[in-house]
Amino acid sequence: MPAVALTGGSGFIGREVLRQLVDAGWAVRALARSPAAAETIRALGGEVVVGDLSDTGALMRLVRDSSAVIHCAGAVRGADYATFEAVNVLGSAQLFDAAEQAAVPVVALSSLAAREPRLSDYALSKRAMECLLESIRVPALVLRPPAVYGAGDRELAPLFEAFGRGLAPVPSNHARLSLIHVSDLASAVVAWVSGAREQGGVHEIHDGRTGGYAWRDIIDIATALRGRPVRRLALSRRGVGWAAAINSKVSRALGHQPMLTPGKVREIWHTDWVADNRSLQSVLPDWQPVVDFTIGLGLTCDWAAGALLPDISNDQEAEAHDHSLRRNLRPFARIARALRPERGRDQATDQARGRHGAGLGSDHGSADGTRGSVGQLDSHEFAAGRPDHGRSDASHGANPELTQNTLADAKLDSAPGLFDKFAPIARIRADLATTGVDPLGVPVDRILSASEAIVRGKHTILAGSNNYLGLTFDPDCVEAAVTAVREQGTGTTGSRMANGSYDGHLALEAELAAFYGVEQAMVFSTGYQANLGMLSALAGPRDTVMLDADCHASIYDGVKLGGAATLRFRHNDPADLDKRLRRLGDRAAQTLVVVEGIYSMLGDEAPLAELVAVVKKHGAYIFVDEAHSMGIVGQYGRGVVETAGVINDVDFIVGTFSKSLGAAGGFCVSRHPELDMVRYASRPYIFTASPVPSVIASTRAALKRLHDDGGLRTRIWDNAHRLHAGLAELGLTLGARPGPVVAAMFESRDVALLFWQGLLDRGVYVNLMLPPATPNGQCLVRASLSAAHTPAQIDHIIDAFAAISRETLVAG
Repeated sequence: MPAVALTGGSGFIGREVLRQLVDAGWAVRALARSPAAAETIRALGGEVVVGDLSDTGALMRLVRDSSAVIHCAGAVRGADYATFEAVNVLGSAQLFDAAEQAAVPVVALSSLAAREPRLSDYALSKRAMECLLESIRVPALVLRPPAVYGAGDRELAPLFEAFGRGLAPVPSNHARLSLIHVSDLASAVVAWVSGAREQGGVHEIHDGRTGGYAWRDIIDIATALRGRPVRRLALSRRGVGWAAAINSKVSRALGHQPMLTPGKVREIWHTDWVADNRSLQSVLPDWQPVVDFTIGLGLTCDWAAGALLPDISNDQEAEAHDHSLRRNLRPFARIARALRPERGRDQATDQARGRHGAGLGSDHGSADGTRGSVGQLDSHEFAAGRPDHGRSDASHGANPELTQNTLADAKLDSAPGLFDKFAPIARIRADLATTGVDPLGVPVDRILSASEAIVRGKHTILAGSNNYLGLTFDPDCVEAAVTAVREQGTGTTGSRMANGSYDGHLALEAELAAFYGVEQAMVFSTGYQANLGMLSALAGPRDTVMLDADCHASIYDGVKLGGAATLRFRHNDPADLDKRLRRLGDRAAQTLVVVEGIYSMLGDEAPLAELVAVVKKHGAYIFVDEAHSMGIVGQYGRGVVETAGVINDVDFIVGTFSKSLGAAGGFCVSRHPELDMVRYASRPYIFTASPVPSVIASTRAALKRLHDDGGLRTRIWDNAHRLHAGLAELGLTLGARPGPVVAAMFESRDVALLFWQGLLDRGVYVNLMLPPATPNGQCLVRASLSAAHTPAQIDHIIDAFAAISRETLVAG
């Protein structure tokens, strides 16, 4: 009989995974750290391996002769990052090392919270766990579920119980969220184990409802099932935030690990927890979710009127009866537990208890199989001689090698340091640096031209500089910059609000407005600042921003600074945008839709004509970032807005001087005369020194060259087609059709790193792009072309890719 290894097997989700695996004919070997957990696992038909994630011997026994490892265990309570790191990062690293040594593929349950690692220590720890899987040499699949619910779940139970009493205590925001029933999540895991163990990657998962649910949708479903009204009770973020702050302080004083923390509040009030099943369906084409929220809520809650449920099997009805909330969980005690820290008990001592973590972004495993219970890590819970990982000694894991590649590993003790949060990043960077060159900081000895440099003493073709038109060494641009330095000095030493506008600032704004045929233009000191300054001023707390899912980080940062409600729609999907705007109703008129012309990672182009038509249909505004298409696309180089014929329909166009114009800075142009008012409301504009005279002068010269010389665009497109065709002929998977960005996609970080290093060794500099900066967790080797590249240089790049492909094929 085939066997699999399982962690967290006595938890809410782990029990369902174990049950379905046994039903499918698998022998399941599960990690357990307590007699009660072992009893639960045996009752469900599993074999017990006694131990936890710190016990390397137990882990090797767990994974030996297994067909797959299923990692459900995790910590979700914690006052600081070190608590989460001990289990979710260092403990997971021990398990993954064991799986790699045994050559066993891994599927790990992460959380949708990992998509937003800045929100909380928990989210950061789950993202760090995902990064660990990217480097192991066995197939590794990560599932990112949203809120998981079902009979036996104790985190959403208080909310559902309140529904049964006619109240819906939910956040006072306009969030959208996805959900998934525990049985569907478990069935996806079983489907991967049974037929797709060679597939990997990071994939979101949900119950099949595209676009997720608004709180109003959830309340309407509860009302229909209850047969009586369920009234919304809007919770104040400030009030819950105060409760979280007090709870954290009290818990720390008592030595407990809290659930309700400021980080958890940020997770709960985040406005976009909508998952997307599309990438997972490419891995599991035969898997489909079958339990939507109407069915799932009815199965979970005994207050739901059975007659209102869709037709379900007798088995499902029996399960709903057997696991009713009122029988499994005492409602008042359950609510008290959600608001009060618990003692350090094993979190899987009975089947009515389950995962921990409030609502959205909570964990989906159990404390069982981790180093001690999640509620509290006490030294008496460990076998004799085993350290309490950060409590009884200075190291943070049983294996000191785990922390050798972290920042200041000797200083990781019970009092977390300022830099401890960067330890996962340091580990990844240290792994990358084993090649001898840090891909994220290549030392360039000397720039020779727009397309060549000396890198580590070697003559190198620059194919990753974004110098699209090759104007960094253009004689007119250089002379303009030199003249400006001599006449106006090296800097402005202040903002335009404080130190005034130089004549070059005003002239460049007038020239940009004329270039686009609009009335208004603003110039910023960087392209990042243009997005930050515009979006933070345009969209405030009363507004809504709808983002393409693949938008640049500067766009997300600008929206966050402004405080607008933020929603995402599927990348380059006008139909999904239409659906989401329709759901907003009258609020669509106060919604700003943000897209890019060409997306920098894969080089794919937005369907702007279709997107603008949808935006205008709903009376919304549209903001287009043309950073990677301005100067390249269109008859006059105005970008995708020009080729799509929507330049007069777009409300705001943002771009940068650091790509096609070969300088530094950014801009926004608009047909709205009110753009001028943004100068007095945009903090990044008001409080940053204005662009220096030399940059303004070279940018004006480059803009004139762009206007006068259409041959620049012809050359870069010839180069784009030449490189794209050459790499496609090699059989490489490319991110988009021919364009100024040509990205080759690879299944693993190791292969991508091999290509990047091999290209640099052969005198070709490109960009290595790794998750989480890339769409869908892909590993990319990205080339950005220039009009300055010669055909011979393009052929050299193709030949270098070909040589590495042959070597990789032979080695494989």
